[in-house]
Amino acid sequence: MDVTNRLPGVPGGVGLTVTAWVMRLGFMAFPVGIGALGDAVSLRWAMICLPVGAAMMLALVPLFRPPQTKPRQELIRTSERSLGTVRRRCSAS
Repeated sequence: MDVTNRLPGVPGGVGLTVTAWVMRLGFMAFPVGIGALGDAVSLRWAMICLPVGAAMMLALVPLFRPPQTKPRQELIRTSERSLGTVRRRCSAS
């Protein structure tokens, strides 16, 4: 929930509000969906859909992760090299 509250380009609190409402709607609609699926096929197959759906969601998680940034140590080394270059140029002139 903290991540949705800190989304870039979204005012503070709006992301959290949307997340909370989507959770509420899911909690209300999910049992109805399982019941309808249980009536259509059987309750056993409807309940089997739960872990299968969870496994599918876990498999898709990497697609929704933000791109990885450089590790902090790499950023420090890059800035030290840049600072060394600036110092050499300044001392040369």
